[in-house]
Amino acid sequence: MRVIPLLTTMIFTTPAMAAVVPETNEVGIAVELVGAGLLDAHVEGVETNRTIRLVAVMPTGWRLDAVAGNAQQDLLLQCNNGTFYQQTFGGPTSTSMNSAFVSFFPELEFDSFVTIGALDQDGAPYSANNMNDIGFDWTDFEDNGGAISGNNGSWFVTPLDGQGEQFAFTDSCGEARTGVTIAQLTLLGDGATVSFSGLLQVKDETGAALQAFFTVFETTTEDRSPADISAGCSGDLDGDAVVNVHDLLSMLSNWSGNSCLVDLTFDDVVDTADVIELIAQWGPCPSE
Repeated sequence: MRVIPLLTTMIFTTPAMAAVVPETNEVGIAVELVGAGLLDAHVEGVETNRTIRLVAVMPTGWRLDAVAGNAQQDLLLQCNNGTFYQQTFGGPTSTSMNSAFVSFFPELEFDSFVTIGALDQDGAPYSANNMNDIGFDWTDFEDNGGAISGNNGSWFVTPLDGQGEQFAFTDSCGEARTGVTIAQLTLLGDGATVSFSGLLQVKDETGAALQAFFTVFETTTEDRSPADISAGCSGDLDGDAVVNVHDLLSMLSNWSGNSCLVDLTFDDVVDTADVIELIAQWGPCPSE
């Protein structure tokens, strides 16, 4: 088991202070589709656009405390083949999002920002927004719709903040799920996708801290990602931590149905390539 220096929800520890936090593969990232072309009615001459949210998904009873980049894992959030939409009265984080301004500037609702759960400075859909951030230069993200990057930064909440708890959402496959939103992003440009690398610090149902690493995460133009089902075992379709005949039967039963849920190769068709990918993962999912 690989162990890594602790990134607390408040500060980075120094080497002398560092604790060790186990790595987990039970955290994934799902995509929630807010809508396509939502800016068209509000911004003249706007490019092809769609608004999505990246949502951290994890087992029942777990919560999210931080999204970060550090010496072990750089953070990079960027739009490929396009840019992120930024509205003048918005900001880089949800704490900058004043919902009272939306009635005057409707396009503000589709601004791009990062968050822990909350979608505005009042905390919706939670009761408050107590997120903080440290160590990031937001200039390119805000001024140019460019990337967020860093190896010594985090946006975070304390373990007592309710916004780190999971909330109901519907993913891009139409599945009802629970998770914690980490970013709302409006993508400008034909064929625009999102890529992300970084770490997510979570707490399990016992309150123990764990860290999930994402080194290669990219949505498709259909707003899905191989990290959608889990970070380390996408063939585990029934979520029992083992890839076996039950998962194979689930795939076969969806052969002509809702392929979005079992399309492991993300090529918009369920075929022998998906079966090969599932069989390649046969057996217990990687342990922590």
